[in-house]
Amino acid sequence: MGETLLCRLGFFLLWCLCCGYSEVPITPTVIQQPNWAQIYRGERVTLRCEIQDDGGSQWTYEWKPTNRNSPTSSEIMITADSRRDYRCRGRRNSFTFTEWGVVTLTVFLFPPQPVLSVSPSWPNPGASVTLNCEGLELQSAGWRFFWYKTVPDWSKQHYQPSYSYELLPGSINGTEQNSFNINGPTLTAGFVCRAERGEPKFYTRYSEVKFVWSADSAAASLSVNPDRVQHFRSESVTLTCKGNSTEWRVMKFIERDHLSSCSYWGTMTGSTCTINMNWSPSGVFWCESGSGEFSNAVNITVHVSSPVSSSFPVMLIVKPVVGITFGFLLLLILCFRPSKDLRCFRSKGSSQSSTTNQGPNQTESQVYSSLLHRDASEYESIQPATMNRSSDDPEDDSVCSCIKTETTETTEC
Repeated sequence: MGETLLCRLGFFLLWCLCCGYSEVPITPTVIQQPNWAQIYRGERVTLRCEIQDDGGSQWTYEWKPTNRNSPTSSEIMITADSRRDYRCRGRRNSFTFTEWGVVTLTVFLFPPQPVLSVSPSWPNPGASVTLNCEGLELQSAGWRFFWYKTVPDWSKQHYQPSYSYELLPGSINGTEQNSFNINGPTLTAGFVCRAERGEPKFYTRYSEVKFVWSADSAAASLSVNPDRVQHFRSESVTLTCKGNSTEWRVMKFIERDHLSSCSYWGTMTGSTCTINMNWSPSGVFWCESGSGEFSNAVNITVHVSSPVSSSFPVMLIVKPVVGITFGFLLLLILCFRPSKDLRCFRSKGSSQSSTTNQGPNQTESQVYSSLLHRDASEYESIQPATMNRSSDDPEDDSVCSCIKTETTETTEC
C-alpha cells in the first residue's frame, strides 16, 4: 500500500515537470452590469469576466462561487442576496490558468424608500402642483418613477390610518424624470411615489403620504364649531363631516409628518368628531369617506389660554403702573404750582344779637375800602370767613377776610 502511494506521488511530480503546469500572469477584469453603485437584495445583475491578451487564445472560465447554469461562460447572472466576493479566471487548456479577478458586491438588505415633496401644499384655485420623488439612492441612472393618489383603506381601522394607491393618469408606464406636475383644479388629496429598475423589475418602497390641501369643498365638507381659526386650551371643539357617504373619519396632520385619525385624539361618533384642545395640538383637519372622498381642509391653531385669562395678569400690572404714574404727575403739579399769599383780616361784630341778614360791619367796610385803593391785579380773592355764621356760635362773632396776594406771606387777623 505504501509503495503504491509513493509511486503515484512520484508519477505526479514527473508529469508536472514534463507537461508544464503554469499560471499566466494575466488578471481578468470582472465587470458588473448594470453598473449600479448600490445593489439591493433581490436585484439581478450580470457579471462578465474580461481577459486582456493578444487575442489569439481561446479561454474557458471558472467562477467562484460556481454558477451551475454556466460554469464555463464569461458571463453569469446572479441574484444579489448578501455582501460577497465574486471571482473569475481563464483557463486555456488543462494546465494553463490566469490569476483570479475579483469584484465585491455590497448588497443592501432592504429596498430604499423615496421621499416625496409637494409644492405648494396649499395651492391657489386652479394652480398646478409639482410632486418630487427624491432620495440619495435614486440619483443613479436606471430608475423610472411612478405616481399614485391615495384612497382611504377602511379594512384596517387603527389609530394610524392606511391607504391604497391608484396610479395617476400619465404615470402608467412611469417617468424618467423624478418630478410630476398635476394641472387643473386641485382638491384635498394624498399622494405617494415609488421607483423601479432592472429586469425583472425591482421596486422601491412607497414614499410616505404627502397631502395637498384645499379650502374648497368638493363632494364632502368639514364644518367646525365654534367656527373660527384660533381656539384655546380647555375648549371643546366639534368637527362634522357632510357628504354622500355614511362612513367618515376626521384626519389631522401636524408637523414632522405625523398623520392620525380622530380615534386617537378625540371621540368619533357617526360623522362627528369631538375633541378637547388640551389633548390636540395645532394642525390641518379634513374628512375622509369610506368611498374615497376628501373634504375641504381647515387649519386650526390652538392657543395656551383664552383672551380673558391671558389679559387678567396684564391688567394686574398695568393698573398699578397707571395709578402710580397719575399720582406722580399730580404731585408734580401741586409742588410746582405758583404760591399765593394769604392775608386774613378779622373784626368783631357789633353784638351777638346781630342776624345773618345784617350787612358787613364797619371794620369789614374799611377792609374793602382799603382794598379798593390798592392795585386790583395784586389780589386774587376776598373771602369773608363768617358771612353765614350762626348767632348761636359761642365764639366771638368776628369776621375774618382772607386775601391772597402775589407779594406777601403774612396773615392778618
